[in-house]
Amino acid sequence: MIWNLFKRKKSNQALVERQYAEITRAARVPTFYESMGVPDTVLGRFEMISIHLILYLRRTGKAGEPSRALAQDIVDAFFEDVDHSIRELGIGDMGVPKRMKKLARMFYGRVQSYGQAVDAGDRQALIDALKRNLHPESGDAAPPMQALADWMIATASTVEEVPDETLAAKPVDVQCFRPGGCMMTEAEKDLFAYEVKVSHVSANPITVSIAADTADLQRLARQWGVPEVLKFEAELSLGRWKRDGVRVKGHVSSEIVQDCVVTLDPVQQQIEEDVEAVFLPENSRLAQRAVDGNGEMFLDPDGPDLPELFSGDSIDVGAVAAEFAALSIDEYPRKPGLDYADRIESDPSVDKKPSPFAVLQGLKRDDSAS
Repeated sequence: MIWNLFKRKKSNQALVERQYAEITRAARVPTFYESMGVPDTVLGRFEMISIHLILYLRRTGKAGEPSRALAQDIVDAFFEDVDHSIRELGIGDMGVPKRMKKLARMFYGRVQSYGQAVDAGDRQALIDALKRNLHPESGDAAPPMQALADWMIATASTVEEVPDETLAAKPVDVQCFRPGGCMMTEAEKDLFAYEVKVSHVSANPITVSIAADTADLQRLARQWGVPEVLKFEAELSLGRWKRDGVRVKGHVSSEIVQDCVVTLDPVQQQIEEDVEAVFLPENSRLAQRAVDGNGEMFLDPDGPDLPELFSGDSIDVGAVAAEFAALSIDEYPRKPGLDYADRIESDPSVDKKPSPFAVLQGLKRDDSAS
């Protein structure tokens, strides 16, 4: 039984990583920090990822067991990421568990307070909670949080419309978490794409080379929520799969610029990622999902990833390559050369050294449940 649990988590990892990447990418949208009162700090970014994750958990909590299990894996991935980030910031082993407990208490306190306010449609209660949590030291001088509260209420409603079967099988689109919801602006509709006609794919695989130009690099930067994309190239092979499917395999390379989580200085990251996906036309018999006696969709936790569906006679292989590259984006980039030489791994006194998380120490214990 324990072995089966580990196998389930391993086979589910790709979907967990994709959904977590969508959530963190949505939390990076500049609008939150430029016009909604969210501080552009390490704490502010933690809060925004938490808010997006809470909205996702609120939806999956009303879905079936596969979706709830997936959501729990994503929460685990979130706290693993936070643990890694704390260690990267120079916190010693003795101090990590204490900070993780405080951050977990903060997170689950927000799950309760935000959830209750959203469920009740209580805009003022949500505004008050956001002020306490995002600006704990500001008191009455805290910036207005009405815009963020309105976005949370609207987004909760938008995510409610995602079908249960979609939650269990594919990530919720990042656009559903952006200001304006799934109703994209003209700029957001202008996404990076490179379509290939399926009719051009025969038994003999064809090779597709992609090199993004300046406009495409700007599109990718918007999609990924990063300041700049310097390079994006992909080499893909497309061949037939079974009767009417198409298999895409290859490699994508990219170079991006992000802000250091410690200093906010620009940091470059080189991305190298293998790509593999299978596509089926939406009317294919192979695309039919197995259901149980209750009409619930059956997902084999130990089986391969489900094929993606496409309509018409084209597959957007550019979007596929971009999605795989996005999975490798470092969620907590750090400037090379930051010196933590004074840290002694087993010395709890290191907890007193300044860090971007030091502000958390000032929060009162009851703030974690606000």
